[in-house]
Amino acid sequence: MDIKFYFEKRVVAGFLLTVVVLLTLGLFSYLSTQRLIHSWSLLTHQRNVLTNTDLIVKHVVDMETGQRGYVITGNEEFLEPFYHSTIPLAGYIHQLDSLTAHDTVQSKRVDTLRSLISLQKQWTTQVIEARRESFEKASTLVIEGTGKLITDKIRQCAKRLQDWERIAFDRNNTITSKSIQEFQYSFLGFAAGILIIILYLFYLINASLKARLQAEAIVQASAAETHDLYNNAPCGYFSVDRSIAISAINQTLLNWIGYTEKEVIGKMKFEDLLAPQSRIDFLRTFEQDFEKYRTLGYVNDLQFDFIRKDKTIFPVSINSTALFNEKGDFVRSRSTVFNNTERKRIENNILLLNQELESKVEERTRKLAESQKIYKSIASNIPGSSITIIDREERYLLAEGDLLEQMGFNKASMVNAKVIDVISETRYNIIRPLLQRAFAGGTIIQELKSQSGRDVVMRVVPLKDEEEYYFAVMIVLIDISEVKKVQLELAELNSSLEKNVIQRTAQLNELNQELEAFTYSVSHDLRAPLRIISGYSQLLKEDYYDKLDSEGQQLTDRIIKNATRMGQLIDDLLNFSKLGRVELVRRPFNMDDLAKEVLQELLLQEGERTINVTYTSISPAFADASLLRQVWINLLSNALKYSRRKEVTVIEIGSFSEGEMICYYVRDNGAGFDMTYADKLFRVFQRLHTIAEFEGTGVGLALVYTIIKRHGGRVWAEGKPDEGATFYFSLPAK
Repeated sequence: MDIKFYFEKRVVAGFLLTVVVLLTLGLFSYLSTQRLIHSWSLLTHQRNVLTNTDLIVKHVVDMETGQRGYVITGNEEFLEPFYHSTIPLAGYIHQLDSLTAHDTVQSKRVDTLRSLISLQKQWTTQVIEARRESFEKASTLVIEGTGKLITDKIRQCAKRLQDWERIAFDRNNTITSKSIQEFQYSFLGFAAGILIIILYLFYLINASLKARLQAEAIVQASAAETHDLYNNAPCGYFSVDRSIAISAINQTLLNWIGYTEKEVIGKMKFEDLLAPQSRIDFLRTFEQDFEKYRTLGYVNDLQFDFIRKDKTIFPVSINSTALFNEKGDFVRSRSTVFNNTERKRIENNILLLNQELESKVEERTRKLAESQKIYKSIASNIPGSSITIIDREERYLLAEGDLLEQMGFNKASMVNAKVIDVISETRYNIIRPLLQRAFAGGTIIQELKSQSGRDVVMRVVPLKDEEEYYFAVMIVLIDISEVKKVQLELAELNSSLEKNVIQRTAQLNELNQELEAFTYSVSHDLRAPLRIISGYSQLLKEDYYDKLDSEGQQLTDRIIKNATRMGQLIDDLLNFSKLGRVELVRRPFNMDDLAKEVLQELLLQEGERTINVTYTSISPAFADASLLRQVWINLLSNALKYSRRKEVTVIEIGSFSEGEMICYYVRDNGAGFDMTYADKLFRVFQRLHTIAEFEGTGVGLALVYTIIKRHGGRVWAEGKPDEGATFYFSLPAK
């Protein structure tokens, strides 16, 4: 009795230790997650406050710049920033109210900022009205410096808002020195990039575009590598959303079940993968099982039978982790599937073997002494196994199987020896209670570690004679070390793949943030100098045009024209750089209506030209309507532009089917082009006609190419010099 109590106490202690370790790990994970969520929330709040205050200052500066341009030139176009800033400024102030509602100090600063902006609007309105009366009156008001004083106060107030947010963030979060150093390096690199932009404008734009393409290629290669690892892992992966619909699946699992990705994603639920009986069992306890899953955040070693497309069935085991949003709502799962066909085969073989051994043991119990040759034959023909028979005196009657020698025992010396003399005292204290249970009629099956460190399955079977007397116990050991090793390797591979996915996602997010920062810098820093150049040139033309000679007048006109073209070029480049990050919103829509609507808008700008338009059947589309509108604008405006010198302009719009694609086209009778240079049409800044012949920035067709490529289609063109051109683009039918 003392030995039995000691054994059970060890089991309980081991269980309690396991629970403590799991709770400690869970607590650590929970605290780490909470710190991360809290840090991210503070960082997001700070960024929102900083962004809104920067936008407010930008709009205020634009208002003042526009007002000064109007005072200098008297051109109402300079007042557009003033008129267009009222609604955005109110929105940004409202967002700041929401963001700082919990902070009394910040709320007061927002109120001060609102008052200063209102005062700035009133003063700007006063200057505008004065300019409408006379230039001298407006100049006097500007020279007083009231507008600049108010603008400086707005900047100071915005700076105090931002400084307070940074202090609050620093007070509540500890940033590692490595993160600070990385931030400093990034900031210095960014500042150096801005300086290079100012000094070498054209060079930097081209270099940046090239770097972006290289970075995208690297990211795409990394994403492809990660996707390949995900798709071709030796185990299956899938995710389900809140409705238990399958939202992601890798190729390994698709190969197992015989479906394609299109047949599964968004169309099948998890239960659709289950064989009939597994599906019934799953649905019967789904509610309580799912609630437990949400509570724990994971489940391990779920056993199901999957059904393939060809209706064949195979066994699997599933481990799954739940992902939640900041509100604690279930978002999706991350599940790993292991094909247990081989494992089940081994287990069935083991089970069949055990059943066979039990049958043979029961047949030969009454004649054990005469049947030892049979046991020896069985053990010798099953690699990695052993059979021992122990009588009531705890002596070995039989010891056979290569597993005994692998564990360091001598089979010959074991026969007739007592158990306690063969194995260690520690092992004996474990084995003896099992022998006592077996001699009482119990059968025991359990996994354990051998003295040599092997993982084995032990089956203890009582042997009885004709009088139902248990006279001996047979112990069968089977080595399962290889099975355990495979399971461990699969778990390590799964962990490595998840780390790679997280790393690649972080790299992609960092690159996107750098591109967004560059786009904002170009938009903010390049437009103001262009407005000043255009404004002063316009003022020069209005006040001194008749005092300049013909060459001076031509130079003035060229400055105004090229400043306008530079502004359009910046807009086109920004649109082109942003296009790759715009999320596609695919939906079915009437392409015929869209093409006709765009053409009618463009025709309103063409004056008295004779234009004949022919429509053939234009098929509906399944795509992003807003981006396709830009495609039609670029192609139709090109058709109108390059056919402008024809006495009668002829344009044809239509579509046709080509396999699983729908092809749309725009044909004109304009200037056309040499097919030798067709490969240059869709590159940025590549033009086949000079600006003197036809205006443009050389970005429009590159935008068309990028939009159609993101939709999974292609763009091409046909033409002859002075005989017109036809531009085609294709889209998937579904």
